[in-house]
Amino acid sequence: MPNRGPGPDIPDERLLFEIMLVRGPAAFASEIEEQISLSRQRITKRLNDLEDEDLAVSKRAAGRRLWWVTDSGKAKASAHIRDKLS
Repeated sequence: MPNRGPGPDIPDERLLFEIMLVRGPAAFASEIEEQISLSRQRITKRLNDLEDEDLAVSKRAAGRRLWWVTDSGKAKASAHIRDKLS
C-alpha cells in the first residue's frame, strides 16, 4: 500500500525521472504510483508543485491528466543523477 505521508524522502528529481522512464512522451500519476510508494493524491500534489516550478507540465486527456517533464525538469533530474553517479 502506498505511503500516505508527505514523502519527503522522495526527491522531486525522482518524480521527474519516473515520468521520463514511462514508455511514451508523458505519464499518468497512476503510472508513477506503480513505481514509488506514495499515494496517487500525494503524487498529484507533488506534480502540481513541479508544474508551478516549471519543471513539469500537464494536460487533460480523456478525463485524466498527462504529465511531461520540461527541459528545465530534465536538466534538474539529469544533474541529480550525475551527482549521484560521481
